Amino acid sequence: MRPKNDDLGKIREAIIGQQTGGKLFKGPYGKGKGGPAPLRPEPLPPAPAPPPRQGRSLSDIVGGIVTLGVLAAIGIWILTADPGPFARPHSGAPAWYSGSGTDGGGSYSGSGGGTSVSGDSYVRPTTPRLKVSPRSGSVWRTLTFTGTGFPPDSEIRLVFHATEMGSARTSHKGRFTVRLKVPNAGFYAHFPGQTFSISTTYWSLDGAYRGNGPGASYHVT
Repeated sequence: MRPKNDDLGKIREAIIGQQTGGKLFKGPYGKGKGGPAPLRPEPLPPAPAPPPRQGRSLSDIVGGIVTLGVLAAIGIWILTADPGPFARPHSGAPAWYSGSGTDGGGSYSGSGGGTSVSGDSYVRPTTPRLKVSPRSGSVWRTLTFTGTGFPPDSEIRLVFHATEMGSARTSHKGRFTVRLKVPNAGFYAHFPGQTFSISTTYWSLDGAYRGNGPGASYHVT
């Protein structure tokens, strides 16, 4: 009887086409376990070297400093400029300047007093004032009101205490004079010795409210 190892060698010769001489192939896992030797792993290629650092020249450093200085100067100018580079353009007239007038120029038509303008020039608005004459007396008297510094070409409505008294239209210079009676005189005649306020409001000629004006007072005797 052939040894067991000779039979195994024959089988292996038939499979791999090699002669083992009846000896069992010694594999990589120890004696008695055959098989082809494992492949050796190929070594990994070396990692590429980092690119060499390039030093900055003196001109690059100076250029960077100059650029930062210019940007800083622009920022300071934007923050401190008056009215500033992004301010809305204006013609120099107040916010309530209407831009229209009978003489081809502009006129003021809002709260605050002023005078009419011609072209692009205007006169600084004055403080509106209201005077009443007389300042005291009977409720059956007619009162004379004089206004100056009001918005030009506007409607001025007068209110006696809480009752509408009447209205007046200002000139192109913001002035007006009107004579009005005390409204509801029979009611206010019951309050002798009382002082009643007279208030004004601004209105455009087309009926748009523009603001409150100055006031006066009347003492009932």
